[in-house]
Amino acid sequence: MAWQSESVLSVRAQALLRALRDWPHERPATARELALAIGVRGGHETLRRRVREVAEFARQHLGATICSGAGSPQDCGYWLARDTEEWHRHEEAKRMGAKFQFVKLAQRERVAFEVRAGQGRLFADREAWAR
Repeated sequence: MAWQSESVLSVRAQALLRALRDWPHERPATARELALAIGVRGGHETLRRRVREVAEFARQHLGATICSGAGSPQDCGYWLARDTEEWHRHEEAKRMGAKFQFVKLAQRERVAFEVRAGQGRLFADREAWAR
């Protein structure tokens, strides 16, 4: 459920797009910087969640090509894709990240099932067996 109405999200999404279009730096804008630009206040995690929600609204409802990254300092934050290729690369990276998360989830579920079922891993004590 959204933390604010769709009309408020729409206004903030428009403000977010303006802030990103007018961003004066070469580096991406941080969530904190964008939160201030769109009128969101709160603690560090609240700001990050709110900006993420507004950016997602802008992507889904306004067709905005807002990229985001959390890796190295030069790609940590939000920016508008410079071209279609950059947008497609960003979306593919997000898709691959989601696939990786699903694989990790399936592995955790499998191990949890094995533990609950009392089934040990094959050769879990191989060091003792090899002696």
